[in-house]
Amino acid sequence: MSDTEGVQRLCASLAARDPHALEGLLGKARGRCGIAEIRLDALKRPDDLDIRGLIEKCGIELLFTCRRREEGGAFQGDEAARIELIKRCCEAGAAFVDIELASGREAVSQVKQAAAASGTGMICSWHQFSGHPGRRRLCSVLEEMKGLRADVAKIVTTPRNSTDLVDLFSLYPLAQEQKMALIAFGMGRRGKISRLTSLLLGAPFAYCSLESGGATAPGQLTLAEMEALLPHFI
Repeated sequence: MSDTEGVQRLCASLAARDPHALEGLLGKARGRCGIAEIRLDALKRPDDLDIRGLIEKCGIELLFTCRRREEGGAFQGDEAARIELIKRCCEAGAAFVDIELASGREAVSQVKQAAAASGTGMICSWHQFSGHPGRRRLCSVLEEMKGLRADVAKIVTTPRNSTDLVDLFSLYPLAQEQKMALIAFGMGRRGKISRLTSLLLGAPFAYCSLESGGATAPGQLTLAEMEALLPHFI
């Protein structure tokens, strides 16, 4: 993997209160990473965002996430409105959308249908903010995501020790056997190294914050930190 290819596999996670501020963050991210995650749940009025217009003028691939409150999100609307917003992103031409496994089979299926019709990649995600459930449970989650025809499976836990990290890393060969794209890493202090190691193991991209103080998840490295460390991992 060249330095350029490595940069293209960095995903800056962006959270802003209004569209103008969001465009400012995108301007800072452009040219430094290959994809940006737009946290729709961070917007004060996400329905006001011109999603198609943003995609057309931003100059970078966009991944749209509207994280549910139970998994660290801040969306104030009801669940039906959240799912409809994600589907709108598909229809507008998003590169990727993220839908949590816990949203339920019906909601994930609706998003998958909208994504498939628009050529959008569907990431099915699962986050454990309070610990690590063990490899058997992780394998079960991966299998369920496969059954829902996820284009990318995202499995994130909060590791307590190196054994927990090994559990996460062991999912990569399993996903490769099943011909699934996988992003699996740990949050928090003990999970930091796994954010970069995941790229070596086959993750299509790794998440980071644009700048200090802008993290959208515990243990998230900044884009500058990722840029500095990346040459040592590729």
